[in-house]
Amino acid sequence: MKSFLFIVLTLYFASSFHALNVVSRNLFTLMFLFVVGLTGRTILIRLRPNGRDSCERIIDALLNQFVKRKSLTKTFVRLMMWNLTIDFLLIVTGFLTLGIFPLVWTPLILVINGPEPSSYKKYEYLWFESAALILSASLGSWGGLKINQFFGDALNITLTLSGLIILIRITASFLETLELRDYR
Repeated sequence: MKSFLFIVLTLYFASSFHALNVVSRNLFTLMFLFVVGLTGRTILIRLRPNGRDSCERIIDALLNQFVKRKSLTKTFVRLMMWNLTIDFLLIVTGFLTLGIFPLVWTPLILVINGPEPSSYKKYEYLWFESAALILSASLGSWGGLKINQFFGDALNITLTLSGLIILIRITASFLETLELRDYR
């Protein structure tokens, strides 16, 4: 099943190359902000001897209570819907703030409040989640700058990249559900 999802994701990624090329400036800007934020996150972890704050633990506990269910199918659907809601809100706020919000959101929330850099080695779904969030942020930032051209070529690019984001999210949710199954 994992290999099937990777094949579908690769085929869709190849077909959406034009849309990715159009938003490439925004994508590279947000990737740079992501790397800067990861560097800041690494420095913060080294400066903070206690590890994670109690606030982060409370947020994790609330999210786990909201998302985890006994049935793996329900957990998968809840994870996917939760993540797609975050992506949708990021794209819409990017459109409404003319592309400014995703530029601020990426380094502050995704990296500083995100997973520790060492977690990316342990959990493969984090790569997909980060990719989907960066792609959503770049689409929101690009869409906010091109809002006056929305019903032209921008609509096709938005729909193509939204499909790619959904496929990445399905893969991430599936891998995270498998991780939760192994964790139980």
